[in-house]
Amino acid sequence: VEQLSESARDFKSINHMIAHGDTVYAVTPTSLLVWRNGKLTVQKLEDPGLFHVVDDQLYFQARERPLMLVEGTRFTVAHRDPCSAS
Repeated sequence: VEQLSESARDFKSINHMIAHGDTVYAVTPTSLLVWRNGKLTVQKLEDPGLFHVVDDQLYFQARERPLMLVEGTRFTVAHRDPCSAS
């Protein structure tokens, strides 16, 4: 946590955590913490969500947001309608 700025350390809990490959992801109520290659980075989140692994691919889903494919620290839209199976 010492690698984070004072403002980025302002979290009281971790809602969800997952390790995938050489990266560990942790979701707080306001941020995504990413530990990779000995470095901890933080990204602001509009909505906390959950990670899912399907066929060795990592996905992130926040409520009423598109399903996101996660590659390292890059998030790309995998599916726009979280209620649709098509």
